[in-house]
Amino acid sequence: MVITISGTPGAGKTTVAKMLANKLQYEYYGVGQKLRERQGTPHVKKGDDNAIDNYSVINETVVDGRLAYHFFPDSFKVYLFCSDSIAAQRIMQDNRKTEQVSDKELAIKKMKERKEYDKKRYMEEYGLDYTNTTQYDLVINTTKKSVDEIVTLIHKTFNKMLV
Repeated sequence: MVITISGTPGAGKTTVAKMLANKLQYEYYGVGQKLRERQGTPHVKKGDDNAIDNYSVINETVVDGRLAYHFFPDSFKVYLFCSDSIAAQRIMQDNRKTEQVSDKELAIKKMKERKEYDKKRYMEEYGLDYTNTTQYDLVINTTKKSVDEIVTLIHKTFNKMLV
């Protein structure tokens, strides 16, 4: 089965997805990472989403991406979110070339702008609101949780769903 990890910027999608894939001995596929490699930005451009559509996912894959739940509709869908302050802190510590800032207030401002831009763009281009948590199997506030706690919670919930 495919597990998709979606959520807001800085919520821990990539970190959690990689650790979960390792724990489950699943393949990891990072949509944002692949798009950064391919086009220099993690943003899906309308028409370029076929690179995601055409990715042949075997069972036992963890897919990390804001719209991953849409591209893999039969997946176990997880949504991660956290406070703006924690998200900004995580983004600043991540050292991504496309999102480098050194001031926390500026990081919060840019992250909020990105969330709103992505939300509007995905609605206009796909008719999707990735922040609508009713479309996920599991929703986790990662603000006060460690990566280990989050991965354990996903793993336990996923295993219960398989029974």
